[in-house]
Amino acid sequence: MDLLLLGGQVIALVVMFAISVWGWRRIPADARVRRSDDSGLDLKLGKTAVLASTPLVGLLVVVATASSDPVNRDSLAVAGLALMGFLLFAHAVSVRRAAS
Repeated sequence: MDLLLLGGQVIALVVMFAISVWGWRRIPADARVRRSDDSGLDLKLGKTAVLASTPLVGLLVVVATASSDPVNRDSLAVAGLALMGFLLFAHAVSVRRAAS
């Protein structure tokens, strides 16, 4: 079960990378990409920071899940997959918004 969930995390990571490549080609070089945080403030980050940070965080989640203790791996894989889904959605929205 944990390998199936870990595979889902890897697929989400590949999609995040693909969105970043698509965004790199579509977003102008001097663009600022808007990211919202929990406080309601809008953060504007540079193109490189946004397109690189989300796949790096996703890679961190996959590595942490894969290297975790086998006893706890199932619960971490479920939590990691949920986090990856949220990150994937937020990344896709922010890149699509910046590209339009």
